[in-house]
Amino acid sequence: MAQRKKRRKRGRPKGSHPPLTDRQRLAIELMVRYWRRYQTRQSVADAVGVSRMTLYRWLKRKDFNRLYTEEREKMFREWDRQARRKWNGIVRRAFARGDVSVIEGIIV
Repeated sequence: MAQRKKRRKRGRPKGSHPPLTDRQRLAIELMVRYWRRYQTRQSVADAVGVSRMTLYRWLKRKDFNRLYTEEREKMFREWDRQARRKWNGIVRRAFARGDVSVIEGIIV
């Protein structure tokens, strides 16, 4: 019996990617922190210096998408914290003045 040699698989193992580059991290930062200025994927891609399709390919990567989601959630938590702080100050000042209408408007 002739032994068959196993063929070596070519290319990168499925699912393995090199670590995120500076451009990819910049794209995440622009999409999360500066979303008002860079509202479209095209504007983010132009700012980073890649094509729009490359940006969409990056978004399909698990590591890129995970970091993007984490950064967005971090930003939302910060916004929530700021809103609660601001709202607590409004309620506190209303109570100090004896103005209950602010609270009644919420409950009713």
